[in-house]
Amino acid sequence: MSADLATQFTLQLLSKAPKNTLWCVDENISQIPLPSAGHQALTNRFDLFQQLQARNWPVVFNDFDFSEIEPHSLEAMVVRLPKEKALAHHLINQAAISLAPEGLLYLIGDKSEGIRGFNKRAQTRLGGALAEQKNFRRPMVRADLSSACSDGAAT
Repeated sequence: MSADLATQFTLQLLSKAPKNTLWCVDENISQIPLPSAGHQALTNRFDLFQQLQARNWPVVFNDFDFSEIEPHSLEAMVVRLPKEKALAHHLINQAAISLAPEGLLYLIGDKSEGIRGFNKRAQTRLGGALAEQKNFRRPMVRADLSSACSDGAAT
């Protein structure tokens, strides 16, 4: 079975992401790649946790609890826009806490999933530059947001 377009874009980003990257894995993924050095995964689904372990990913299984991640320590976060919008807000807020200055948040999603609105919210929350990219004949958007290291405002 071939991966959906958003998964293909996610895999492409993971292959080029900086060493200290966190991949937030939700149900919106149809293929698990091999890990790159320094990458780690966080998921709230036990089936995905098992699949990630089988592919040798350093992975944590919890309800997207970032308490074990040192504040402002990540170079990048890769997030396939989850179906649960509250979870999308939570991940954006955690990116503001977890990303290092000049860290990158990659949000991947489709226009029909509301990606543009979430990109704007992430840009407001993180205070960085926004770059949207369309791929694969449908809008797939990557937001490169430089972390402003502000832990105050919520999305």
